Amino acid sequence: MNNSNPKDKQSAATSKVARAAGVRWNILPGESAEMYSRGLQSTVDEFDAKTELQVYLAEKIFQCIWWMRRYVTQKHSSIIDAMVKLLTDSTMPAERINAFRQLFQAQLWNDSGLVKIIESKGHTSTSLLAAAISRQQERIQKLDQQIALRVKTLTQLQQSY
Repeated sequence: MNNSNPKDKQSAATSKVARAAGVRWNILPGESAEMYSRGLQSTVDEFDAKTELQVYLAEKIFQCIWWMRRYVTQKHSSIIDAMVKLLTDSTMPAERINAFRQLFQAQLWNDSGLVKIIESKGHTSTSLLAAAISRQQERIQKLDQQIALRVKTLTQLQQSY
């Protein structure tokens, strides 16, 4: 089978059990179908899954890992959004607000323009991060609970395998 096409890779790694149940890819906007496919195939290979049930369990294990990755990404996005809100107000142009968001996402903490605005708001990069985490504490805790639930499910799936 030619695995250059992501759909071919999905079919190769997806069990008959999942296909029979109508299981679809768990790809959301902004996520890489190729990365998902490679990760799924890697998990199936790692477990040396041969039977349909083994492949299905490997799929479920990978999906837990994929969801944990999503939750971590959501935590980062929440913190970045809070930092941006701490530095901006409603009068600031959207382009500038987006520029700050992009600098934070790229982890360019030493950008001179960013440093100036952080200092002008009475923060250091460390205090800004702490304030953002404090503002997002409830959301972070909820995401951490979701991660913990996935870890528990992952442990149970591994034991089943």
